[in-house]
Amino acid sequence: MRRSWGTVAVLVFGAGCARGPSPAPAASASPSASPSASAAPRPEAEANRPLPQPLPEVAARVNGHAIPMRTVSSIVEPALQAGNVPPDRRPAAYRQALDQLVMRELITQEAQARQIAPDETAVERDYKQARGRFKSEQEWARFLSGSGFDPAAFRAELRTRNVVDKVVRQEAEKLPAAVSDADAKAFYDQNPTLFDAGERVRASHILLRVPEGAGPAVKKAQRAKAEAALARVHEGEDFAAVARQVSEDPGSAPRGGDLGAFGKGQMVPAFEQAAFALPAGQVSGLVESPFGFHIIKVQERLPAGKLPFDPVKERIKGHLAQTRREKAVDDLVRGLKAKAKIETYL
Repeated sequence: MRRSWGTVAVLVFGAGCARGPSPAPAASASPSASPSASAAPRPEAEANRPLPQPLPEVAARVNGHAIPMRTVSSIVEPALQAGNVPPDRRPAAYRQALDQLVMRELITQEAQARQIAPDETAVERDYKQARGRFKSEQEWARFLSGSGFDPAAFRAELRTRNVVDKVVRQEAEKLPAAVSDADAKAFYDQNPTLFDAGERVRASHILLRVPEGAGPAVKKAQRAKAEAALARVHEGEDFAAVARQVSEDPGSAPRGGDLGAFGKGQMVPAFEQAAFALPAGQVSGLVESPFGFHIIKVQERLPAGKLPFDPVKERIKGHLAQTRREKAVDDLVRGLKAKAKIETYL
């Protein structure tokens, strides 16, 4: 599973678990505060100065609309508890999350100005998908409570995400329809060090997710499903067929679990360690990561060297398209900020 580029960064375009564009599994069931693809970082001294004590109930106001501190805390504190944010970075994490919530609020207000309504069918689909990851109402209620939601607030959060995504899509539609091969080749030629690859592996996986905040019963049930899938592979069933049938990674399951080739530093540590320890053609045991339980099959081990253009062309085009979308959103937010009254209390 590829690492997320930010521990508390919450993105409009969907954070997977990769540092770069990749067919990585989707984010957790919790709706993220999804304001913008990027945010101009604060100076280090400003970002990590001590937080006010006690924390104020309101973290910021955007054109008079309050952003509650509990919303910021619901993003940062789980990341701290999971060890994804070092304790000494807590102030910076709070301010990063708040900056992005402010941006999301600006885009939400712009959606209202454009009279954009949420797609209730999509909202209900997303709600059911999130609810379906929990076996019981008690587990679901515990997850909601731990994230600072009740069912109504969770749906409201999904509506906000939906209209923010619509504004982003409107901005993206103003851009050129596609990135050309020539654009991709120019980027490849201008950035040669990006394509000097160390040792890589090409691997597939089967994932049984354990949602963030899930209790022991959910984890036990997912482990049992993973063990059953592993037994099927050991008994001779085709790995790709089992992946298509049972893997809960929507990005790779339709491709038989194929994750493509990756190098060191691209995956979360437990996954990387297991994958790079396997000979080509071998299947791992159960590998537990923050995303759940994996079964990994290494298809090929690739030596260090410069990546040729053709295999990376589509990834470059995806990266360039993403960069264009991020710039469009940043330009939009910059314009909205210039007209807004923003008061922050952190």
